[in-house]
Amino acid sequence: MFVEVQTDQRPQIATGAIDRAKRGARGAIRVWLMLLFALVVVMIAVGGLTRLTDSGLSITEWKPLTGAMPPMNAADWQAEFDKYQQIPEFKVQNAWMTLEDFKSIYWWEWGHRQLGRVIGLVWALGFFGFLALRKIPTGWTGRLLLIGGLGGLQGAIGWWMVSSGLTGTMLDVASYRLATHLGLAFVILGFIAWYILMLGLEERDLMQARRSKDAKLFSLGTGWMHFAFLQILIGALVAGITIIVSMLAPVPILALTFAVGFQVTATALLFLDPPDSHDWGSLMAIDALFLVFLAYAFAATNRQEETARTLVTNRMLTQRLEASLREVEQLAYRDHLTGLMNRRSFFRFAEKLDPDRTRHVLTIDLDHFKAINDTFGHATGDLVLERVGAALRDVVSGLDGDDHCAARTGGEEFVMILDIDDMERTASVAEQIRFAIAGLSAGMAHAELKTSASIGVGEWAARDDLDEVLARADRATYRAKAAGRNRVERAAA
Repeated sequence: MFVEVQTDQRPQIATGAIDRAKRGARGAIRVWLMLLFALVVVMIAVGGLTRLTDSGLSITEWKPLTGAMPPMNAADWQAEFDKYQQIPEFKVQNAWMTLEDFKSIYWWEWGHRQLGRVIGLVWALGFFGFLALRKIPTGWTGRLLLIGGLGGLQGAIGWWMVSSGLTGTMLDVASYRLATHLGLAFVILGFIAWYILMLGLEERDLMQARRSKDAKLFSLGTGWMHFAFLQILIGALVAGITIIVSMLAPVPILALTFAVGFQVTATALLFLDPPDSHDWGSLMAIDALFLVFLAYAFAATNRQEETARTLVTNRMLTQRLEASLREVEQLAYRDHLTGLMNRRSFFRFAEKLDPDRTRHVLTIDLDHFKAINDTFGHATGDLVLERVGAALRDVVSGLDGDDHCAARTGGEEFVMILDIDDMERTASVAEQIRFAIAGLSAGMAHAELKTSASIGVGEWAARDDLDEVLARADRATYRAKAAGRNRVERAAA
């Protein structure tokens, strides 16, 4: 009844829908994800070094695009340093720092942020390139987009973390924000690693692996992954635990809430993914050690908090004292309205000059200044004086050498020492000053306002008495006024 039939033909295996799905460029995408994985690892390492070198607050602004360019000249560096000098970390902890010291911490933070931009660029080029070429396997578009979305979120959280250390009395970033930032970095790293492993297998192999998985091994691996992630978060918190306790120390109920919250979270995780029975003792010991550490930190940082407050207060008082001293010096040696030397500092400057050199002195008197005050008001008169002071400073800054000066000796009267031994050249500078003062009225609000000055030029020969030179120059100024004002007259030798 039965006949044995032998044939060499093999039955054709009909593949299912999972094999008919678009395969895409799985290998190329896997290489791209490996590159992203390596960049994220480097990013985490550089972030850790940025933390260890206390560099994280050196850049006080969030400029995702324009911040890619570092300071390119001395002015740019000084501007960045000036911003850093406004935050508590500099005022309390790094007031000793010079511009060169600042550059070293700036490069760490700039490099950390620049790596983030590079990672974003690599992701965008890869994702949109594969998308445009229609090489993304079925079901993978959302997964790859998720990595980019998490990367963008990581940038925002990074700035949220940094901003916590820029105000108040904080000398570092808030540790709970640091933990969030670091935790998300490892979440991104985990997703990338998971996707790399998944793309290394065909979809049918992945399905078969899920169906035949070892439940105990899966549970054990998942549990250790959770504990490793928890350890990472706790590490970030411990890195700034004294900051947390310092913030919470004035309000004991908040510190208690923090401790209880940690306990509840740790206990919930243990019950959701319980370890083997013989590990409970070790876990409880670690938990107790953490609580002891928290209690010690709370007690120790009460004193640290007072010290920090004292440092902040002392620093603020020192800055106010320095500002007051600068103001006193300004009042003692500078005219408060024009910023020029006053009469006292003018004579002190003259005493320090080489008495064996020939120089020239200018006495300058503004024409009809009382009428300007009476007609247009003292505010306009003060504005004229300020602009005259600025014009004289411009002239002095344009001359060669450092032995020139300009001073306001009272009212509308000014005096200058020019370290020029030639009378013709000195007269030319005097004409330049006269012309500049005459042009000041063009920028004033009152069209009918006219400004001019009468100037006397006197030679200050070697070993001459300065008072006598000033007297001769004054007489020349009076002759200029008598001759019709707005002119330069030379004093008789």
